[in-house]
Amino acid sequence: MAWGDHCHRWWQRHKQHLGALAAVLGLMASATAQTTPQEPKLPEAAPSCADITLALARAPLDNAPPLEGHLSRCQKDADFLATLGQRMNRLGRHTEAAEHLERALLLDPARQDVQMAYAFALVGLGQASSARGFLQDLLKDQSLPADLRAQIQRQENALAELDTGAAAAATRWIPHLSLSARYGHDSNLLSTPNLSSLSLTVAGQSLSLPLDESYLAKAGNYARADLQLDISRNVAADQRWDLVVGLRQRRSPDEARSNNNQIDLLLEQSTPSGGFYWQTQFTDLDASNGVHYQIWGLGAGLGAQKIGNCMAKIGLEAQERSYFNTQVLSGRYTAYTASASCALEGQSRLLLSLRQGADRPIDASRPGGTQTSTSLRALVYAYLNAWGEDALLVDLEHTLQRDDTGYSPILEGGAVRNQRRNTLRLEYQKALSRSAQWLIGMERQVQDSNLELFRSDNSGAYTILRWMW
Repeated sequence: MAWGDHCHRWWQRHKQHLGALAAVLGLMASATAQTTPQEPKLPEAAPSCADITLALARAPLDNAPPLEGHLSRCQKDADFLATLGQRMNRLGRHTEAAEHLERALLLDPARQDVQMAYAFALVGLGQASSARGFLQDLLKDQSLPADLRAQIQRQENALAELDTGAAAAATRWIPHLSLSARYGHDSNLLSTPNLSSLSLTVAGQSLSLPLDESYLAKAGNYARADLQLDISRNVAADQRWDLVVGLRQRRSPDEARSNNNQIDLLLEQSTPSGGFYWQTQFTDLDASNGVHYQIWGLGAGLGAQKIGNCMAKIGLEAQERSYFNTQVLSGRYTAYTASASCALEGQSRLLLSLRQGADRPIDASRPGGTQTSTSLRALVYAYLNAWGEDALLVDLEHTLQRDDTGYSPILEGGAVRNQRRNTLRLEYQKALSRSAQWLIGMERQVQDSNLELFRSDNSGAYTILRWMW
């Protein structure tokens, strides 16, 4: 019998048994797979700074990779900082570029490409002379390749021509214009004390005087337009002039008495490297409720003093404050001021200011006499991403004011007026383009006083569209 015929007959007899055996083995394998515990998956490791740097270098300008969480982690990686700084240069964000490139040079001072990029950032910041000096120092390096030396020399020659042109145009004023359109809601458009009656003390007796509706808080919507022109002029290597003109108009469909127009003027001469400054200012506010006042002011001090990560400024101010509708309230104000601008992590900043002053009456019969005040303000400007497109502003201010004498014999028996005012502003800012910005925010101001006539509470929300040229 042939071997093939024998195998065929054996398969016909036993194929049913083999099929059953295969089914049993399949069930056993399935059961084993279901009862065998699965090994836990290990969390994926965060990408290294080298990986982030590579992704950043390869990404197109209009499609940046997410950097949240990596920016602070890679602050000691020179390659990452250099790549991010060079990208910021290409985006025209020279302030951010300079900060990243400066950190990269601190970590690796020998990086010639970073030195060139840093010089380019300085040119973008208008510091052509500093950039030229930087390139001149770089040319002294004998290890520079010939092609790189020729490229740097061309840039240095171009900056030399730029310096010559800048010197010839030193008398030019450089303008910057911004326009803001704001729409919001205010819980107390006139900042009234929200009183229907007032307690008076007459001949030792307490009386309640009914008040008209003008003392009640009225909520409503408002629109405001702000136009500001900033003109600057560098007349010498370390001397600068600034002129600021601001126009503001507010209108409310719900309370016409809250409508007002305001003009602000400021002229300042300063020393950018840190030295003496002086300024003069003018403000005129004319409101539909009859309030009309002007401020003429002078100020001087010492600015741009570096203390750690902060730039400090101290000064003195003097103002003439005129109330045309109620001239008895007019006074002369003097104060000393101190402020500091501090760099935080990333591009965020902290601004602190302190003001201590006194407003002395021109008319000795002014209620309360001399008014002394102290104000402390803290402002945090925090970037929410590495590109500076989103930012959060937190603004806090606390003010104390005290009169020198009793305000009125019929208010709380001639008590001396004390006031405490707290202001909070939260604002989200979104860059729509290089010349447009959208803002949304909320604000709250509470003024407390031992005299109920001077208490008020305001809160509201707003949105702003701003254009800059």
